[in-house]
Amino acid sequence: MSLAPSVTPAEELDPHATLIEVAEGRRRSLPLRFALGLLLAGFSIAMSGQVWAPAAWFVVAMTAQLVDAQVSAHIIRAAREDVAKSERILIASCAASAWIWASLYPVLWFFAGPAGPAAALLAGAGSILHVFVLSVRIPRLFFVMSAPYVAALLTPLAIELFMPGGLSLVSLAALTLIVAVFVGHLGESFRQHRLMTQRLETARAEAEARRLQAERADQAKTEFLATMSHELRTPLNAVIGFSELLEEEMTANGNDLATHDARRIRTAGRHLLQLINAVLDLSKVEAGRMDVHLTAVDVAATLRDCVATLEPMARENGNRIALQIDGLEDALALDALMLRQCVFNLVSNACKFTRDGQIFVSARHDGSTVTVAVSDSGIGMTPEQLERLFQPFMQADPSTTRTYGGTGLGLAITRKLARLLGGDVEVESRPGEGSAFTLTLPAPIAVGEPAASPLPRGRAAA
Repeated sequence: MSLAPSVTPAEELDPHATLIEVAEGRRRSLPLRFALGLLLAGFSIAMSGQVWAPAAWFVVAMTAQLVDAQVSAHIIRAAREDVAKSERILIASCAASAWIWASLYPVLWFFAGPAGPAAALLAGAGSILHVFVLSVRIPRLFFVMSAPYVAALLTPLAIELFMPGGLSLVSLAALTLIVAVFVGHLGESFRQHRLMTQRLETARAEAEARRLQAERADQAKTEFLATMSHELRTPLNAVIGFSELLEEEMTANGNDLATHDARRIRTAGRHLLQLINAVLDLSKVEAGRMDVHLTAVDVAATLRDCVATLEPMARENGNRIALQIDGLEDALALDALMLRQCVFNLVSNACKFTRDGQIFVSARHDGSTVTVAVSDSGIGMTPEQLERLFQPFMQADPSTTRTYGGTGLGLAITRKLARLLGGDVEVESRPGEGSAFTLTLPAPIAVGEPAASPLPRGRAAA
């Protein structure tokens, strides 16, 4: 039958619950310690004939017990905030109390007459039993509190060892008790170590299982979206194509109302296609199904095509686009479609968040790297907004979705594509002063003629 308090596995593993229970035990045992202290002091006075020494010990010991009880009450309130600090305070308080309490045992042993050794041994055994029951689940506290009582019992044993007659039966019993405490401490330390190892292994296994489950779910989602490309785009392209035919027919027939309706169908269809393309591209990159095809690319021509394609969008918001190209006479080894996608998203993003301003696009090549910078005089962003800028489905501020539209995918896709190509996208911005995006890609000079610029896909920017 175990003397330690019974606890559930959850409580045993919870350092906060354990500390609270030990502090509660210390506080509840204060009346018992007062009674035992009074009994020991009275016994010492009666057997030794001395009054002042036992009385002084009683006053000091009980003062320490009161302080210990106050510390325990404080720990009960504060342990939830800092378990480690509360445990250190409790150990220090208990150690001081234990050393003061144990200081009486050698006095009883040598100065309380024939019954003194037995009284000291019983008192020490009771104290050690109390320590074991109260603090066995905190190894450091168990060791610190049992050490004073063990030292108090070892002192007379060491003295008797060099006296004529050797050790008495009471001394042998005390020695046996000390050995039992030592063995018990070792056993509890091993148990606590095994318990902590099991807890760490369980937590690690649970975390790994959750990680694998999340990865499988994310992989399944991205693979599903990537394989749905044909199924989603084909019917929508059919709707757009038929709306264009219908618009042409109604225009030829002079039916202005039907032409307007057909144009609205075509516009809405193209917008929906942009959103689907953005989601599918993101899922392809995340699923690892976006392949890089390096060809000889005329970067200058690609930039001019992007700017020309986005000129109408810029004019709608009263913006002007300026293009400056330095050192791009040679064809570069790049993925033409991904390059165009990145530049298209950055410039269209600038057009969207700028009103009656200037958008400046510049490009240069330094021999191994091509750098495309897109700056604007738009609304700009705060440091907090910049932190979540490149997260999928997140815009710099939720209010921008209502004011400017967009899905929050364009910039996320741009950064993923840039990193897939071995480069990156960086941004600098200040509220009210505009933003500056810098796209950097590794691009050695290509061998061969540049490929034709890919047709615009109408991607949606962030």
